[in-house]
Amino acid sequence: FQIGTFNCNGLGDSSKRKDVFDYLRNKKFHIYFLQETHWKSDSENFIRSCWGYNCFVAGNDTNKNGVAILLNNTFEYKIHNVIKDPNGCYLIIDIEFLDGRWTLVNLYGPSDGDKPNFFTNVFDVIEQTGNVNTIIGGDWNVILNPKIDARNYKSYASRPQCRKLILELMDNFELVDVWREAFPEKKGFTWRRFNSIQQSRLDYFLVSDVLLSDIVDVKIIPGYRSDHSIATIGLKFDTVKKKNKQYWKFNNSLLK
Repeated sequence: FQIGTFNCNGLGDSSKRKDVFDYLRNKKFHIYFLQETHWKSDSENFIRSCWGYNCFVAGNDTNKNGVAILLNNTFEYKIHNVIKDPNGCYLIIDIEFLDGRWTLVNLYGPSDGDKPNFFTNVFDVIEQTGNVNTIIGGDWNVILNPKIDARNYKSYASRPQCRKLILELMDNFELVDVWREAFPEKKGFTWRRFNSIQQSRLDYFLVSDVLLSDIVDVKIIPGYRSDHSIATIGLKFDTVKKKNKQYWKFNNSLLK
């Protein structure tokens, strides 16, 4: 089961949109996370007709932000809830597929400063879904490890508050960075400034640690008509954790 995330640098132009959609369809992912679509939420039906399958769109500006989740028709699913950020910076879907209940989160982190409150707000919403299977992907605009997630790149190292908070949230929500788990020391970059040697890994997936053993494929592949690459994960499993998290409590009477 393949999921990809891609900052597409704007798909308002009809020619580029068609071109990129054709490129993405050929990848044959099951689910696509897109950032910087520059689509408004009220264009969802139009985008759905262009894509050809189901999709969800969040945004309010045709010149910035905008996120979308595109679904393929190669699997069965049931949507329980969709939560859209009015500013088009995150989109959360409570979805049932593969005999399990999942929280899928597509986010586009702030690019105009060190704003940890954004991530606090997103994770507050995630917590309300209560699903044990969580996959968060997108363009975070935050590098988790400045030593190996960036090259000749200093701009995003100035967001220590966001980085610190994300690492704390990973611990609190039992999430893992699947790329770094698969490649502990490898340098892999998803963003490159045009005509420059600046590079960084801004696009990545955080997933529930209970899914880590089910991750069979983690890649960074070329993007298209964008300065970002596509980050992908592949999952393969026999069973999915269906129940909400349950905590074992010690029976204090046994101490007597």
